[in-house]
Amino acid sequence: MQSGTANFMNTENERESSVEENFRWAYGAMAREVLRTHIAKGWAEGINTEDHNWRGNQIALMHSELSEGLEGLRENLKDDKLPHRSMIECELADTIIRIMNFGSQCGFDVAGALVEKAEYNKGRAYKHGDKKF
Repeated sequence: MQSGTANFMNTENERESSVEENFRWAYGAMAREVLRTHIAKGWAEGINTEDHNWRGNQIALMHSELSEGLEGLRENLKDDKLPHRSMIECELADTIIRIMNFGSQCGFDVAGALVEKAEYNKGRAYKHGDKKF
């Protein structure tokens, strides 16, 4: 019985490792794809990724996508460009695209940080120690 449990745990650990590796690979591939589009459409011309104002503007644009998503959620709207999708789905996707572009342009390892943060969160206290929300 003990060895069966050990085998199961090894399989679980291998699967978790594989999921993380697959996620990092897929995230990287998608980030490169959306960055190619970002560049091709002229959004990377003349930028200085070290400029704090540029960085702040990029973060504000991420906020704006979430705010649009909130409006869509509150009003139960469909997306205007992909009408078979809800507005919240598309605005969340737009936020992720902006995060991918920003992270790629600044050289951040967002996929690695996400994997590590998800693992860290497993050890947090229930509701992070009695937080209300």
